[in-house]
Amino acid sequence: MSRLISFVLFYLLLFSGPSAQTISKWQTIGAAGGMAGETQNGLKSMAGFVSGGIADDGSNIHWSGLRFDISLVLDVKNDINIPTDFVLYQNYPNPFNPSTKIDYSLAQRSKVSLTIYNILGQRVIKLVSEEQEAGIYSVNWDGFDENGNESSSGIYLYKIEAANFTKVKKMVLLK
Repeated sequence: MSRLISFVLFYLLLFSGPSAQTISKWQTIGAAGGMAGETQNGLKSMAGFVSGGIADDGSNIHWSGLRFDISLVLDVKNDINIPTDFVLYQNYPNPFNPSTKIDYSLAQRSKVSLTIYNILGQRVIKLVSEEQEAGIYSVNWDGFDENGNESSSGIYLYKIEAANFTKVKKMVLLK
C-alpha cells in the first residue's frame, strides 16, 4: 500500500498543473506527507500532497492539492467483559417486592437453565432455558409463576445449571 501511495505522490509531483509545464517561468513548491494513528475501530492513515507555483514576477500564484484517507477497520474482539468463571450472584434487592434482579456470568458458551423453586422444592418458573455465549447476564423475576399467578411471601430458591456448573441461592419475597 505504501508503494502505491509513493507512486501516486511521485506522479503528482511530476504532473501537477502549470508548474510542471512551465518550469522556466515558475518556481515549483511541493510538499507531500502523511500521518497515521489509531481510531476507536482501527487504524487510519492520511496522506496528502500540495504543490504550487509562483511566477518570476510574484504574480499568478497557483496551488493544487490532493488529500486522501485510508482507513483500515480491524475486527477486534473485546475480551474485557468475558468472565473467567461461572458465577451465580445474589439477587438484588433481597428481600424484594414486587421484583428482583438475578445476575450470572458464563465463562464459556453453554446451555443455561435458571429456575425458581419454592421452599418445598416445587418449580415455580423457569426464567432461562437456552444456549448462551460467554458473558455476564441479568434476568428479572416479577414474582409470578409459570401460570401467571402471583407468588406468596416466603423463601424461594433459584438454581443455575450451565456446563458443569450448578449453584443454588435463596431469596425472600415480602408482601
